[in-house]
Amino acid sequence: MDHCYPAPVTHPNIVKAVDLLRLWPEVYLQFKELIERVYLFCEKGDPPDNVVGCCCGSGPEGFGAIAATVTNHVGFAEALVHEMSHHKLRALGVDFETAQHIVTNPSDATYPSPIRYDCYCPMSAVLHAQV
Repeated sequence: MDHCYPAPVTHPNIVKAVDLLRLWPEVYLQFKELIERVYLFCEKGDPPDNVVGCCCGSGPEGFGAIAATVTNHVGFAEALVHEMSHHKLRALGVDFETAQHIVTNPSDATYPSPIRYDCYCPMSAVLHAQV
């Protein structure tokens, strides 16, 4: 995230996003159980007022860590749920390139991906693309 800098823990969108997560109690409880750390970032420059998304990914320490921008509270809340979904799949034995459980397709078989148009991907990656 070269276009970002660490966000202050007092950023107002953090509380707003957590309030949104609390509206879905099951997800809020899952988040508290699965995610240990969230690395908060702000984007450099002033994003347009109509930006609701955010940049997100696994945190630098892997499982249980998320990195996300707090540009918009709705986008930040969505990023938390989205990234947690990747962690849930990993906990079930489904990584991006391989799967120990659930996906029985051979890892060398590839399929069209809903987010990668330049290549075919293993079914486990296609499943991750759906979260």
